[in-house]
Amino acid sequence: MKIHVDLTKEDTRRTTIFVVDDLSMSFENGYHARMALRNFVEKQMQTGDFDLLLAFKPDGAGVFAT
Repeated sequence: MKIHVDLTKEDTRRTTIFVVDDLSMSFENGYHARMALRNFVEKQMQTGDFDLLLAFKPDGAGVFAT
């Protein structure tokens, strides 16, 4: 997946990268990870943030980035 964004250094306030290894994560821990990520998106993400989520998918699809 290729993502093109025209951002300058001045446009970006902070950079956050989340790596979620859900291949070996229990269902309960996966739920808590999703809730923590949702909380970040809904309450803490700000205009000018550059955020990246990498998740390892258990269906064999490899790495998923958004």
